Amino acid sequence: MRGQSPVAAVTASRRLLLLLSAAALHAQPLSYVASVKINTAIDAKTLSEYQNGRFTATAITVSQLLRIVYGAQPYQLTGAPGWISTKR
Repeated sequence: MRGQSPVAAVTASRRLLLLLSAAALHAQPLSYVASVKINTAIDAKTLSEYQNGRFTATAITVSQLLRIVYGAQPYQLTGAPGWISTKR
């Protein structure tokens, strides 16, 4: 708080801290949960959808999942084990 008296600087800092604290109390916490399982069905049909803030996919590879969720390109998935492109 340049150019202010020490008392005014502390008061301004306290106001800012109070505002940030109040905003933090009302902020919605973010949480991400993932469950990934191998699909062993012989006639597995691929399905993916995004509804009401929830992404669900069935019978897709991990490679496809990363491409859909993060917008990754195939060349960006280097160094990964080969099964990410084959196992569903």
